Amino acid sequence: MRIPSPASRATRRLRFYGFDLFWAVMSPLLALYLGDAYVLRVENSGLEAVGLYCLVSAGCSIASFLIFEVERSVPRYFSVHDAINICKAVLLSEILSSWMLFSLTRLEGIPRSTPILHALILAAGLIGVRTCVRLLRGETIANGPNGCSPKCILLVGSNTYSALYVKLVRACAHDRKRVVALLDNRAEMFGRAIDGVRVVGSPCQIASIVDEYELHGIEIGEVVIAGEQGLLSNEEMRAVVQTCESRSIELGFIPQMLGLTGQDTRALEENEVIARPIAVPRYFRVKYVMDFVVSLVVLMCILPLLVGVGLVVLWDVGIPILFWQQRLGTGGRDFLLYKFRTMRTPFDSQGNPIRSQEKVSLLGRLLRDTSLDELPQLLNVLVGDMSLIGPRPLLPEDQPKNRTVRLSIRPGITGWAQVNGGKLLTAEDKEKLDEWYVRNASIFVDLKIVLKTLHMIFVGRAEEHIRVTASRQSVAVREGS
Repeated sequence: MRIPSPASRATRRLRFYGFDLFWAVMSPLLALYLGDAYVLRVENSGLEAVGLYCLVSAGCSIASFLIFEVERSVPRYFSVHDAINICKAVLLSEILSSWMLFSLTRLEGIPRSTPILHALILAAGLIGVRTCVRLLRGETIANGPNGCSPKCILLVGSNTYSALYVKLVRACAHDRKRVVALLDNRAEMFGRAIDGVRVVGSPCQIASIVDEYELHGIEIGEVVIAGEQGLLSNEEMRAVVQTCESRSIELGFIPQMLGLTGQDTRALEENEVIARPIAVPRYFRVKYVMDFVVSLVVLMCILPLLVGVGLVVLWDVGIPILFWQQRLGTGGRDFLLYKFRTMRTPFDSQGNPIRSQEKVSLLGRLLRDTSLDELPQLLNVLVGDMSLIGPRPLLPEDQPKNRTVRLSIRPGITGWAQVNGGKLLTAEDKEKLDEWYVRNASIFVDLKIVLKTLHMIFVGRAEEHIRVTASRQSVAVREGS
């Protein structure tokens, strides 16, 4: 599971490598030449067709580079992850350019093999140049297995030490440790990535960055400096030390660190949230298939609504339009829950906190009241992290003491507790209602929850206080029975 950047650090910067732009323009012409295209042999109309093909292909390639963030990779630390992103960008570029050219010209005079040849040439050039730069300027580092860890690490400094450390963590401690972000004092490194780990800010901004990751459900447990103490200035070192001391975060220096393969008992204990799974009704086997089908159909039907809400969020609070937060899913497995952003970022680009009254958005409050901010969670349902109906996913610190029952099934967008009081319920009442749903779920119960959810969205929440009283009475009746 890759950890995105906090909302305050997720602003996109328009940046291109000179070679990428050059190769995006030259590769379609080279593909036509190597494919012996007929249009190259036509004196007059052939030039117009060649120009149109090269223009459309280059434009689609540049757009694809932006979408898949090809420019963020640092060639000296080029990795398999970066190569995969390039392949995705090339594939999208060919799909877009072929669709546009076929719509405009039916690809007359252009061999049908040209898009395939162009894709191979474009990918080979982009990957080949980056590989050569890495071999000439960097060190060849074996890729370790991918993985995630409960103990999140913030790495300070982007250099050979940091690249080696990321590899070592993945190879030796991938099940216990995870590097989530990099800090660097060079402005030109902001937004770039080393082996897929992004530089999100400077060491002086470490306090605000740690706080915002915590807002997203990521607790930074260790700060590692990629060098000796002299790597940072006195001001930067003071900021790092004060942040670690005030938040009880471990601080280490890569040259002095040993024992990456040591047992992290804290992480293991936190992960052991389910000792013995319970037997859930067979209905859930069918329910997961229904979730996939229904979420796919709903997403296709409300696609214009998703685009409209996304544009509203973009205009209101800016980029990024999605807010993410790490939650616990089935069996205590971590996953990223997504919502439309309804508040402005908690910190500005310099790491200064924004006042509470400035973060509140009128349109964001409207999205929350209508539950439109929850729509991106349909994607969580589609990939299997969530269900349409089930216990709401909670942060690790909000989990009840006995979490075995609620974590035996996938968390839901809405649930029995949400339609019987929601936020007005106590934690104990929510736990009892969620446990009742897990043990008594059926198609009829789910339909009842759906109807109540729609009633809450369209009618409002004025009746929640009445439902709270009724839900508590029903809990007491079930306990008595």
